[in-house]
Amino acid sequence: MTNYKQIILNKGKEFSALRKHPWIFSGAIRQKDDGIVDGTIVEVFSAERRFLGVGHFQDGSISVRLVSNEPTNVDEDFYYTKIKKAFDYRKQIGVSTLPNTNVYRLVFGESDGLPGLIIDYYNNNAVIQCHSIGMHMQIDLIAKAIQKFMMENRNHLR
Repeated sequence: MTNYKQIILNKGKEFSALRKHPWIFSGAIRQKDDGIVDGTIVEVFSAERRFLGVGHFQDGSISVRLVSNEPTNVDEDFYYTKIKKAFDYRKQIGVSTLPNTNVYRLVFGESDGLPGLIIDYYNNNAVIQCHSIGMHMQIDLIAKAIQKFMMENRNHLR
């Protein structure tokens, strides 16, 4: 399935990830594979080697931004599914169908499971903001996923 580099946390530092918090702080990391640089997609494990998630690495206080709590390939289909889920939620709560506007935030970073990514929808145009190097390095996949989503859902977009 995946061949991502791995990060192992210090004992007792897995609790926020188990509660689905998307950030892994630098002080929680015990060990990381060689070759991990900013933007590398990594798998994160507890000290006991329990799988915790997949995310983007970035050297800094927030070292990993988790995009999934399950083993997954972070590819165009992954981003498409996340974007569709975000849109379905905006539709369910009425944001994407407001009668007096055709502008709304389609993806809200962490709240939509895509930390470091904002996508705004403006009258059939999507504007991407990447607030992490990992998201920036995936921008081509994200753009393709948005294009596919907009083509397949053009009758539902305002």
